[in-house]
Amino acid sequence: MQALPAALDSFYSKVASEPETRRFFSGKPAMDSAKSRQLNHWDRISSGLFDNGYVDAVTTVGEVHARIGLEPRWYIGGYAMLLSSLIAAVVEARWPKGGLGLRKAPGAAALSAELGALVRATLLDMDYAISVYLEAAEAQRKATEAAVLAQERSVVVERVGEGMEALAAGDLSFRMSSDIPHEYAKLRDDFNAAMDGLQQAMRTVAQGSQAIQSGTQEIAQASDDLSRRTEQQAASLEETAAAL
Repeated sequence: MQALPAALDSFYSKVASEPETRRFFSGKPAMDSAKSRQLNHWDRISSGLFDNGYVDAVTTVGEVHARIGLEPRWYIGGYAMLLSSLIAAVVEARWPKGGLGLRKAPGAAALSAELGALVRATLLDMDYAISVYLEAAEAQRKATEAAVLAQERSVVVERVGEGMEALAAGDLSFRMSSDIPHEYAKLRDDFNAAMDGLQQAMRTVAQGSQAIQSGTQEIAQASDDLSRRTEQQAASLEETAAAL
């Protein structure tokens, strides 16, 4: 914890120099806030208290990185920097001193550099492996989503086709079934509602046609009655004329 503030200073200096990472911060106050939270997080790590609070904190960090789109390589690279600085601090603190303790034995800096290089190489290899894994997983996810989407579209096209065929055949009783994908439920509901409205309209037209037909028959019957009465009146007039 004594060495961490200086290590984080170097880390955020690197963050500020890289456009890809600098864009995640609005300015120095935001970086200072993140640095403070990291100090608290590492204080928990250094205490060895890996409890539910630690898990929750790590989970929050991962969720934030996912939300802002931070690639794992930047996170792993940052840890490589921190570990190199911390290893150097531990080696320097534990390296045997020479003489009366006024001077450290030679070799501490070289060992720190070698261990730091080992850490960076290991994390670099881990970074590539994780990146490939994530890319493969993302490709598989997209392929699965594409297959599911194609299947859904196939079902929708089939159901709409059935509806159009029924409509062309004059079958207004057809309704789309409920097995259509949820994302297209509104299409199903709108189609069924349109069929309901069309069916009701046809019922109204049919009823109107029946009423017109009935009225026409009544008019025809009345016309026949009028014609017969006219004929009868004409005959009566003839008889009257003859009598006169």
